[in-house]
Amino acid sequence: RKGKGGRHVLSPIHLLRSQRTVDLYTMNLPLFKSIVSLIIFACGLLSVLSPMVLVDSGSESAFSIGNMMASGVLLAAGLTHMLADASSTLDDGHGYPWAMFIAGLTFIIFLILEESTHLMLSGGHDHLHHDNGTEWASD
Repeated sequence: RKGKGGRHVLSPIHLLRSQRTVDLYTMNLPLFKSIVSLIIFACGLLSVLSPMVLVDSGSESAFSIGNMMASGVLLAAGLTHMLADASSTLDDGHGYPWAMFIAGLTFIIFLILEESTHLMLSGGHDHLHHDNGTEWASD
């Protein structure tokens, strides 16, 4: 486009097209790896320090929710990525889904272990007392 005085005027779209984009193939690979490593380290450090900050701030419910979410991620990864391989390995020629049975049995054993430990640590007393004398059943 020509503007006043016959000079070329660049439109905003032309400026956007002419901006240099980062090409990962031509970028300095050691520099790229260093940057990504620092980002991963910062995320890991944040993840390690956040539970300590949450517990120190008195927000135990946020800590508990974060713990449950992390457990769910690990459980989903294990079931998604490992159970199919275990099933194909253990079920060859047996006619019974042993991998699924073992996975389900493991869940039941850990549930019983967790509940029995909770009952032993609480002295077999599975409800909460409040200041006004009423009792509330715990989940």
